Amino acid sequence: MYVYLARDIRTGRRVRGRIDAASLQEALGRLREAGYVTLQVRPLVWWRDLDVREWLRRDRLRLHPRERAVFFRQMAALLRAGIPLTTALASLAAQSRGRLRELNRRLHRSIDEGRSLHEALALQAGAFHPVHLALVRAAELSGTLDEAMARLAADEERRVRVEGKLRAAMGYPLFVLVVTLGVLVVMVTFVVPTLAGIFAQFELPLPWPTRFWLGVARDGRGLAGFVALAASVGAAAWGWARSPAGGRRWDAWKLRLPIIGPLAQALVLARITRALATLYRSGLPMLESLAAAGALAGNRVFTAALAQARSALQRGASLASALGAPGVFPQILVDLVAVGEATGALDELLDRAARLYEDEADRRLDGLTTLVEPVLVLVMGAVVGFVAISVVLPILALLSGVTTLGG
Repeated sequence: MYVYLARDIRTGRRVRGRIDAASLQEALGRLREAGYVTLQVRPLVWWRDLDVREWLRRDRLRLHPRERAVFFRQMAALLRAGIPLTTALASLAAQSRGRLRELNRRLHRSIDEGRSLHEALALQAGAFHPVHLALVRAAELSGTLDEAMARLAADEERRVRVEGKLRAAMGYPLFVLVVTLGVLVVMVTFVVPTLAGIFAQFELPLPWPTRFWLGVARDGRGLAGFVALAASVGAAAWGWARSPAGGRRWDAWKLRLPIIGPLAQALVLARITRALATLYRSGLPMLESLAAAGALAGNRVFTAALAQARSALQRGASLASALGAPGVFPQILVDLVAVGEATGALDELLDRAARLYEDEADRRLDGLTTLVEPVLVLVMGAVVGFVAISVVLPILALLSGVTTLGG
């Protein structure tokens, strides 16, 4: 992420903003393509560049992948029917709602001002990825904008399916966690104090599990301090993970995790190979395709590796050797790229690699879901068992004490 100060060529006004880019050169190139003369660009520092007014204004138009898929699919249908671009955008703005209506209105206004479609898309910060911009630019030059829109729609629909599987895999664990916390709150707030009052009347000692929860309920200051400490640590970790150095370490650590790591790697590789296949098939030069795929990777380790591969490609290396040099990409992907370069079917081999990693991601997601469920059952059983012991033991002790007193 970079912060920039630039001058708009068309209006002459100064504009400030932020731009997602893998490198300074990419940020400068994207600003130039959007019609700006760059005055200043520097990496974003999250604690120094926090703009509260921008956050409150919510000027950035962020789209869900499902909304992008709808936009691309509708545009493809209208353009294939021979409808002019401005008419298509006006029609979509009239029939759409919410963020899609605002998006189509902004794009229609930009096209009327003389911008190309990819320049208009580049001005909508946060709505589109660099791959989208690069593919639309290549399609405008080749006159295949309807095909590019259909291809982008298919890619976004595929991404929606993958993200849906991820949410489904995480939905059950979150539900179990919420239920567990709810049970603990009810027990600590209502059940344990009631039992403690009854035991106090009979002057009987409380069992140790009940004393533990009673201490949690009574020691509110300690609990509040623990929550505040956990929140502070979480905020510090979040800020560290968003910094350039911390983000690289965090992304590298995620890839080394036993179960999550292979899944994260498969998702990133599927995203990169799908982007490269789509861009290369559209006629975009490989150097630009690597830059766009690096910005879309979602993992700084692979973004840096693609930047190294781009530099090696500029020095005359083949794509296979450039991808193999950083030691990040699997050998099977490097071999597929080498075969694609030798046979002239690089786009087809990249497409096969994308399907390979998408299938692997699906398989690992299913395996993760299968593994998570029994682990959660065990954890939930342990928590419920401890709760039950904390409630049942004092009741049994109370009955025994009352029987003894009665005797």
